[in-house]
Amino acid sequence: MYIQLVPKPFPFLRPQKVILRNRMLNSILRPFVSYLPQNNRFQRIWKLAQVDYKKRFYNSNWGVIWALFNPLARLLIYFIVFQYLIPQSIDNYALYLFSGLLIWMFFTESTKRAFRVLITKKYLISSIRFNWIDLYLASTLSVFWGFLFNFLAYFLLSIVLQVDITLNYLYFPIYLFNIIILCLGFSILLATIYIYFVDIIHIWDLVLLTGFWTAPILFRGEVISEKFGYLDYIHPFTGIINNVRNSILFDTAPNWFFFFYNLLYGFVVLILAVFLFKKFSKSFLERI
Repeated sequence: MYIQLVPKPFPFLRPQKVILRNRMLNSILRPFVSYLPQNNRFQRIWKLAQVDYKKRFYNSNWGVIWALFNPLARLLIYFIVFQYLIPQSIDNYALYLFSGLLIWMFFTESTKRAFRVLITKKYLISSIRFNWIDLYLASTLSVFWGFLFNFLAYFLLSIVLQVDITLNYLYFPIYLFNIIILCLGFSILLATIYIYFVDIIHIWDLVLLTGFWTAPILFRGEVISEKFGYLDYIHPFTGIINNVRNSILFDTAPNWFFFFYNLLYGFVVLILAVFLFKKFSKSFLERI
């Protein structure tokens, strides 16, 4: 099917030149367009995420205030405990704690919500034909909006505390991309397992608890690495959290090994999750 990729001809161009120009641009762009999903797929993902986000926050009396209040309340509790009761010798400890806590909360919320995505959206998958993975893309995107909202609070707090904004901030979008890949991959993988093994939801609670206390969220990463060095390679967020702080808090270059290692980790998890999801998805409707 012929796809018109260029705008209507400009009046100051001759018809022959316009036709030639259009053909040339279409011949160049069409191979790339053929690999892109249909436009309505992006619209569907965006709309599903939008509805999900509004349902979580706008149906309550305080609305999106809860999206900010929840992490700030946790930050205050942990800050009081680990700054005054169990003192930590870390500069700007509030920002140090806030950055790690937000990343882990994004991962926790996105994966725990994934368990019931197919069940809550059964009315869609039983009546409309589309790629079911789009439901997890929308769910992750919905949680990601709240994550960005909270990180805006982090940046405002860093300005108040007079932390310099430097060129190392340019690495931050790459870390965000890595975090999204990991959250999406684990969400799809856990949802696939949940269809066949419901008790995975309780096991995952224990995994998240263990992951929280073995990640460099409350303590320096070196404290954990010195005793359990292998956890740096098993834990999906140790390298990311350390590198995020290097870029936006300590103004240093990332640890390049973990920079690429965590990207590879994320893609491996995502590819494995999509493969298993597609392999077993044919029997999902019979089980949910």
